Amino acid sequence: MLQRVNESILLREADLIALAWPEPVSRQAQEEALTRWQQRRYIQQLVEGAERCYQLDIVGAKVLRNAGFTQIAPTRPLMPRARPGVLLANRLGTSLIIGAQHDPQVTGVAWLAQPFSGNTARPDGVATIQYRVAAQPGVEMRRALWLPAITAEGYAPPPGEALQRLVVEIDSGTESQRQLIQRAKAWRTRWEAMPHLPATNTLILWLTTGTIERLNTIWEAWIGHAFLPAFFATQSDLDADIPHWRPWEPLRFTQGRYHWLWRDLYGRPRSLKPWEMREPLWRTEALQPVTLPSLAASIAEWERVCPAPGF
Repeated sequence: MLQRVNESILLREADLIALAWPEPVSRQAQEEALTRWQQRRYIQQLVEGAERCYQLDIVGAKVLRNAGFTQIAPTRPLMPRARPGVLLANRLGTSLIIGAQHDPQVTGVAWLAQPFSGNTARPDGVATIQYRVAAQPGVEMRRALWLPAITAEGYAPPPGEALQRLVVEIDSGTESQRQLIQRAKAWRTRWEAMPHLPATNTLILWLTTGTIERLNTIWEAWIGHAFLPAFFATQSDLDADIPHWRPWEPLRFTQGRYHWLWRDLYGRPRSLKPWEMREPLWRTEALQPVTLPSLAASIAEWERVCPAPGF
């Protein structure tokens, strides 16, 4: 539990419960444990809007430090202005990890949110998925292991397995076009300095709290100044998932029809699962010029020529 809170900085209660109790536990047992951990000052409770959230407390930090952890999350309560972005990133990251853990192809997962560290392009979080390159018939169905070591940029997966690193960028609509361009340029610089090992793939996931118009603004800055592999979605796309977000699943059924969640630079519907896109091992494809004037126009064109299943 402490390690999950430390890796996430600040978690909604629902996300902490999902990570701390992957198997069903009574609500009473959860409440008793959360109260006990607060009394011992392992974690502290913050209130953001109508939600209870949790952050590392001083005793929890000491326990981790004594156990040999060198990266310790802050114990001073996060400033209110910083909380929404961190909580949104962790909600997406937790949902990704929970979905991937129950996928029979996946062997290991990890999530790390450290948005305030470093002075270069820094993601809001990174979800790392280790998976089998080829399906293995007869393999026992079980939840994938939590493997913190796979978040390191220099990590290489074992033979027969590959790695997908999903880099989360949260947009709350407050940055200007000039700031988005600076962010894109910073990512281009960092990308060129990153190690790109065999059997690994890095993909940027842009999630905005705004509408498709805001996504267009992000897309314009990205293709003009970063032009790196990226998928795009809005929070409203995920909010259609009831009761829990399902970002690991590419399709959802709402208002009587199917919808794709993630779109790439060209508006193409995409899955985060390489084997579903007939790419058993990710290859960074050579990006081609974008021909349509906006992401919305690209999505509309793909909806026309390649509608979601059910049509």
